[in-house]
Amino acid sequence: MASVLKCSDACLATADPLSVATCIQSVDRIPLAEEIAKHCLSLNQHIDVMVEVNTSGEESKFGCKPEEVDAILESVQAKTRLHVRGFMTIGALSTDEATVRKCFSTLRSIRDSAIQRGMIPSTAFELSMGMSHDLDWAIAEGSTMIRVGSAIFGSRS
Repeated sequence: MASVLKCSDACLATADPLSVATCIQSVDRIPLAEEIAKHCLSLNQHIDVMVEVNTSGEESKFGCKPEEVDAILESVQAKTRLHVRGFMTIGALSTDEATVRKCFSTLRSIRDSAIQRGMIPSTAFELSMGMSHDLDWAIAEGSTMIRVGSAIFGSRS
């Protein structure tokens, strides 16, 4: 079973997170990609990464701005230890279906454009979007990975 890691700078300081992860879904800036690549080199490992994009524009969310995606992709593609697997986003904090689905369709468009322009290979098609409360909308917009922690473990306290 593949393991996926949501990573920050602090996660790389823990006891060898790359020994258990096969994919990091939260690459949202070039310095983080560089640090992950450096860590992979020291371990003689490769890892799949997903570019996290803040498609809602909410300041409470992590992720790069949509207009920053190309620069991050270029940086990741230049690192032989990192392989782009796709993109990740968290939908808007809203109960309005159109608002949330717009976040997901924006990410799908970013992915499709990157593939069409040859920035990433067609094998980098993964879209990690949708959580327990909005997974139906995410799947309708093309999600290939959903995060269902609260449906399994309950809400955070």
